[in-house]
Amino acid sequence: MWQECITFCYNIALTTRSRPVGVFTPGADLLTPLEEFLNQIMPDNAHELATNRLYVSVTESETRQNEIVSTYSSKQELVQVSTHIRMSLQSGANSQIMHF
Repeated sequence: MWQECITFCYNIALTTRSRPVGVFTPGADLLTPLEEFLNQIMPDNAHELATNRLYVSVTESETRQNEIVSTYSSKQELVQVSTHIRMSLQSGANSQIMHF
């Protein structure tokens, strides 16, 4: 599995570097390939395995209320939280912003 992750990251880096201004190129989409990859490699019960093991700080964007999430009702919810964490880290934000 590690080799698949390394290959995925390498391919994303190559794709991004081939664009005129990298991730800032209009239409550049890193989240869709990431979501597809996570759906591919995560087991169907990934949300059950991550519950009470993966803690994510989530800030509701309209009210700015913060909470710690550690339970996930589906694999898709876990994938969404995982991809938003990546986006948040990339932008340098302190906490996760996600709409409920």
